[in-house]
Amino acid sequence: MKNYKRLNDLEREHISRMLSQKCSFRNIAKAIGRNVSTISREVRAGGCNQYTYWAIKAQNRARRNSTKKKLVSVS
Repeated sequence: MKNYKRLNDLEREHISRMLSQKCSFRNIAKAIGRNVSTISREVRAGGCNQYTYWAIKAQNRARRNSTKKKLVSVS
């Protein structure tokens, strides 16, 4: 499995600002050096779309989800 780096506050803010300027996911991905699917997944993750994405809400959601305990199955 490849290593990945989570989006940070500044990247989420950049996504939010570029979406408000009606930039495409492809342009946003190129600007912050991420894959287009990462941008699309980030925007969809909070149940929002390109018109309702808020960086602070997304960051709070990501922080909350990262601290959840993962269920481990015992086989």
